[in-house]
Amino acid sequence: MSKQSIITGEVLLLCERVEMAQFMHAYLRHLFKQGISLPNMQIVNYQSIDKLDLLTKRLIQLEGREIVQKAVFFADAADERERRMQKFFAVRDNTFFRGVEYCTHFFFPGKKATKRWQKGYLEDMLLQSLRRESSECSYYNLYNMSAEYLQSVNCCRGRENRLVNYSRHLLYTYLAGTERYVGMRLGEAALAGAFDLEHPCYASLKECLQGLN
Repeated sequence: MSKQSIITGEVLLLCERVEMAQFMHAYLRHLFKQGISLPNMQIVNYQSIDKLDLLTKRLIQLEGREIVQKAVFFADAADERERRMQKFFAVRDNTFFRGVEYCTHFFFPGKKATKRWQKGYLEDMLLQSLRRESSECSYYNLYNMSAEYLQSVNCCRGRENRLVNYSRHLLYTYLAGTERYVGMRLGEAALAGAFDLEHPCYASLKECLQGLN
């Protein structure tokens, strides 16, 4: 948010971390190519739940703040999901967003068929949609080798220092074993076609964004 000095979108998509913001950029481009019409959106990386108060103080000072009509807070549905949800409610009801027409939240990796939030991270959604042809060799061999390597890493790190977002590390390990996607961040890999963005796991995200019309 520190690099942004003006608000240009009537809809704000507020993302918890940079990888989330970059993926949302890629996904919006995908929807545009599919002919799906959406309002003018601006993606903001608020960096962490604990920095939301700083974000709201910053937004109220920016030029263009009066054009904001809708907002969505994006975050991972990891541990402390209830605390995160209550934080969103507090920010929505007591800050800049109180005057916004519509304000909601979305937890990755999205909702189950029962409409309940799944526990996990953005990367869990990406893993589900990883294209089998993303690897020049056998997808299953590379995937299993990546998983075995990370299991060894986790053991070396010890029980008290296990990898928090395991799927994130698994994705980067897998992509490092390809020619096309090695060195890319997840948003870049999404733009380059590593994931099937029409996969059913994106249904709730697509529904959320289309609901902003």
